[in-house]
Amino acid sequence: MRLDTCGGSEPLTGVGPLCLNHQGNGVYTQVFFTPVKRGWRRTGSVQTMKEPEPTATRPATQAGRFYEADPQRLRRQLEGLLAESPVPARACASLVLVAPHAGYAYSGAVAAAAYRTLAGAPVDHVLILGPSHYADFGGAALPSQAAFATPLGAVAIDREAVNALAAGPGFAIREEGHAREHSIEVQLPFLQIALAGPFQIVPVTLGRLPAEGLEPLVETLGGLLKSRRGAGEHWLIVVSTDTYHGFDAQACRANDERLRGMMEGLDSAGLLEAFRRREVTACGWLGLVLALRVAEALGARRGEVLQRADSQGPERGAGDYVVGYLAAAIS
Repeated sequence: MRLDTCGGSEPLTGVGPLCLNHQGNGVYTQVFFTPVKRGWRRTGSVQTMKEPEPTATRPATQAGRFYEADPQRLRRQLEGLLAESPVPARACASLVLVAPHAGYAYSGAVAAAAYRTLAGAPVDHVLILGPSHYADFGGAALPSQAAFATPLGAVAIDREAVNALAAGPGFAIREEGHAREHSIEVQLPFLQIALAGPFQIVPVTLGRLPAEGLEPLVETLGGLLKSRRGAGEHWLIVVSTDTYHGFDAQACRANDERLRGMMEGLDSAGLLEAFRRREVTACGWLGLVLALRVAEALGARRGEVLQRADSQGPERGAGDYVVGYLAAAIS
């Protein structure tokens, strides 16, 4: 894992660019360079450096766009959405929640159906899997910051967990994966209202399926959660995804019914194959498959789609652009 590419950072006084290369167990090699006629020459290294303690907070880049920027108005909006959401038919401790990531005006009611299930849940850590909408990369992008901000306050990042993931195949610290991304950010205010106690997050933005394939990602995520849950922590996985995108409302509903069947049947293999064949669609498909696979490994036995809707309202005509939204819980 590399925090800066060689030649891409600001030069230090008297030396060239600096690279930080992860050696495992939180130990890094600090490599120094000096300028030569045709570039840079390595001049030395220190191999016992620990990763600098993150202090920066990622700003709420989507406040005022996807959701209210004013804290009081945002809180009222979220509390209203959660209050209007149906009470779950039966209470159960969810391993995974699936929620959409459009603006709250469009998909907030569906997202609330997922977060309504957290009432009283003793969750203290949340792994959030969201797709990348702005940056093109392979694998999973992790943040370098110490927290993510929302109008309701800052949410702390579990840096120990982030560093453990960064040491695994397919994971890397990638600022471009989080700088403007909304799929993770829009989940945070819901979590801040729905969870009664303090919690930390592990935000993971997913790009293209890496060359190593799916299994290393599953093993790394599953290993982290198994270890930390075994230590007494209460983890939740949130998958941020919308479903169908297109101009056919009937196709959108058929797509989401197909997704319902595979998610409620915990059919991760069928889901992956359907995505590969483009028989179903969801922008967060990789997060859905990963979460389902990890949940199965942790003993999940039940999937339930809680609510489904789309952007095709009565005021919109046939042929308008349609996006599908669903909320689900896996336990």
